[in-house]
Amino acid sequence: MPSQAGREEAAGQATLREFAAAVRARLGLTLKRDEALLSRRLGSTLERAGWKRPADEFVRRLWLARESSPLLAAAADALTVKQTSFFRDGAQLRKVARELAPALARRRGLQEPLRVLCAGCATGEEAYSLAMTLFDELPGLEGRPFAVVGVDVSPAAVAAAQAGAYPLSSLRRAGDGVPDWPERHFRLDGERLLARAGLRSCVRFERANLVAASTLEGLGLFDLVVCRNVLIYFDAESIERASAALQGLLAPGGALVLGHAEAGGALPLQSSRRTSNELVWFAERGAP
Repeated sequence: MPSQAGREEAAGQATLREFAAAVRARLGLTLKRDEALLSRRLGSTLERAGWKRPADEFVRRLWLARESSPLLAAAADALTVKQTSFFRDGAQLRKVARELAPALARRRGLQEPLRVLCAGCATGEEAYSLAMTLFDELPGLEGRPFAVVGVDVSPAAVAAAQAGAYPLSSLRRAGDGVPDWPERHFRLDGERLLARAGLRSCVRFERANLVAASTLEGLGLFDLVVCRNVLIYFDAESIERASAALQGLLAPGGALVLGHAEAGGALPLQSSRRTSNELVWFAERGAP
């Protein structure tokens, strides 16, 4: 018979496997199978949750947790990649604003805003970058208003995005953005940049899970959905669930824009693929 230490080790390995499976099922994230790394990821999740009881009990509860559960929130906060920056791949954002946004906006009434979803927005830099780019392309939008909604599965990331406050080091990491954007759209507050009221007025943030369609239902439909550097952390099954949910958010004739990494893969998108230089997007099938 195996020793007590052997049984504990086997139980620990089983808990790690169950943890990785639960994270994939509930958040769509694929964790590397390296045992030491999994153990660290589980440990950081337990610490985030303030969990003092056995780890296997936490994993069992994670499988069954409601979307609003603090256990699922702790896992999302501990495990999601929040690396982002202002105007990351700014050339693609400009093409979105110049080549897609005007045509999509014309489908709306003059007073109806162009609705844009930034999926997997992390701490908000990309959603604000989208809004700043659209501000600069207003002539192409023929004066129509727009509204950007950023969603992320991490409550901590969403709270940071809602605060709209960023360290000055954000400027060093920023990509090629619109002219003078730090002065025009932010104000200096000590060692922080604070989003100005004009920028904040057209951007809002919500918590949503791309592999749990029920969390997206209250957002309404969007003319443009932008999802970049998110699906690269998903496996094939999770990509299928997320892509179906994102396409379900498209208004008639709407477009889904992916990052270069996602667009290079074979995604199960039930739509027509269109390309324009650096811009790869998918229009709803049958759209005019």
